[in-house]
Formats: sequence, structure tokens, C-alpha cells
Amino acid sequence: MLSRIPMGLGALVVMVSVAGCAKKPADTSSAADSAKMSAAATPRVDTAAALAEIRKGDSTFMAAANAGDVDAAVAGYAPDAISNPPNSPPLVGHDAIRKYNADFLKLPKLHITGSSETIRFSDDGTMAWAEGSYALTFADNSGLLLTDGRYAYAWADQPSAASYVPAAPWSWPLDGATRISRFGVGSYAVHFDVGPDVASDVQVTAYGADANECRVDVWAPDGTGQTVYVRCYTTAGVPADSYYTVQFLGP
Repeated sequence: MLSRIPMGLGALVVMVSVAGCAKKPADTSSAADSAKMSAAATPRVDTAAALAEIRKGDSTFMAAANAGDVDAAVAGYAPDAISNPPNSPPLVGHDAIRKYNADFLKLPKLHITGSSETIRFSDDGTMAWAEGSYALTFADNSGLLLTDGRYAYAWADQPSAASYVPAAPWSWPLDGATRISRFGVGSYAVHFDVGPDVASDVQVTAYGADANECRVDVWAPDGTGQTVYVRCYTTAGVPADSYYTVQFLGP
């Protein structure tokens, strides 16, 4: 349920460029031909259709989970998908995701509801970010339990910056409520302004061309929200500044 677009800007740039050269002789150079072919090949993304597809994926998963149909529940995951469920290491690949959900759907009297409340698109149309909430009930030996879910995330894309607010398209909550600080090489604190309740699960994943690794050191309430402390290393165990994503799920 992650999957982001304005293509209009690219189209506008092309239109302006063509309009500015309208009175000049046509440029027949191979570079110009390549640029035109590239512009013509740029796909146009139907955001309305993408939104509908994401919301359909939400409802399909919920219905499948409530019916105990694991195959339908995981049908929307790509073969190389990565899932970060609560209280679990990252699940890499369709088989791992299916196994986790098969166990999850065995919970007695399981019922789950939820939806994406905010969906935003990247400028190039290749990704969408969805934020939302869920509620689930299931039975155990002590009776019926209820869990209301909240989550927050951030894309940390300034590894050497002393302190910054992550860009709105790649963080939640919005409006500057998230701040990332760097305390030393590979050492960071991510503050989520989501209330002082202790998060039930936190996940950190390094990304980029290098092979760095990042992990959660500790997380704790800080008066107005949650602060997650992150440490990143090279594969040799040497502290290293790194790009990473961080998210938490709260009660």
C-alpha cells in the first residue's frame, strides 16, 4: 500500500521550449532528435486512476484479511516488494510477505479496517506515498483485544546536515512536525511530533548506491512526541553518514 506525479511541469517545459524556438529553423541535429524522442516517450500518468487503484488495493487487502484469504491479501505485492510490519524485521520478497500474512491471518476472530487518508505523488510519476490508519480486533486467552494504529515516517536525504525538516512529500506528519538532527558521523535523532505514547515498533532501512547499514539504537517519548535514535555503519562496522528511511507504528 505504498506505491508517487505532476507530469504537467515536464510538459510545460517542453511547450515553452518549443514556443521559444517556433520562428527559428528546425534543429535537425541528433541531440535535438534524441531530446524530442525522449520527450515524446515520457508517459503521462492518470493520477485519478492511480488514486482509485491505491484505494482499491486498501479495500482488497482488508476484505481478504477479514476473509482469511492470504493469497488475495498478498496479490498486490510485487515479487521484490519489501514490507515493514510491526514487531518484525523487514520482509523481503513475495514469499516472505506471504508467510508473515499467513501467520497473521490465523489470529482468532481477526477483523481489520483501515484506509489511506492522504495520498501524494512524486514529480516523476514513479511512486506514490499513502498515509492512513487502521484498527484491528482479535481474540486471545484474555478475551477480545483492540489495537488502533498510528504511524509516522521520514526519508532522511541529507546525511551530513546538522539539523533539517525532511521534505513534505517524503515525511509524515506534515507541516514541519518531523525534524532530523545529526550528532556525529552516522549518528542521528529523528523527532516525530505525534504525541508521547511509546511506539510499538520502529523500522530503519538504509538506501543508496553504497552498502551502508542503519539500525535503530533506541526510541523514547520526549514530551511532545517520539524521538528515534539511528546509527549507520559501513559493512566493516565503521560509523558512516548515510541516507535512510525511518518509520514507526504506534498504539
